[in-house]
Amino acid sequence: MSPVEDLLADSCVDLSRTADLSEDPRTVEDVLQEVQLVDTRVHSFSGTAGLLFDLRTALQFDDGEAGLLVVHGLRELHIWSAEPEESRVWTVMSSSPRTSPDEFAMELGLNSRIALRVAGARARFFTLRIPGISVAPPDSSGGERPGAAKDLVAWSSPCSVLQYFSG
Repeated sequence: MSPVEDLLADSCVDLSRTADLSEDPRTVEDVLQEVQLVDTRVHSFSGTAGLLFDLRTALQFDDGEAGLLVVHGLRELHIWSAEPEESRVWTVMSSSPRTSPDEFAMELGLNSRIALRVAGARARFFTLRIPGISVAPPDSSGGERPGAAKDLVAWSSPCSVLQYFSG
């Protein structure tokens, strides 16, 4: 078992024994609806971005506690908000992927006033098992910041790949 962050590398893990997702978040509209965006990470040297999701609130995913979208050949990562936000864990209200043979792009509608756009040459998506994490996501409605919750998936969380989409 390796940390989530290791999946950002191109040849990080043997995926030959995992099954493809039935609905690919990279091509199917709104598959990411109701998941929570926990964090983003950019590796500028390799031109890679990762979007880390908590899947425990997801409508479309039955297995796994976390999801990871990895975009290679990064061309754009843009987050914009109508006003400053306290919360750093955002619920995905809509996901709109666009693909062509040489480009991948996705726009996420987060909450009601925030959007994120990521674009690059290609993308992969993983569903992940995170050992020791609870079935229910942490309550982020109180005074404590969600990032401080010990039961939130993190880049350092050990994981195993349940499903993936690549290509």
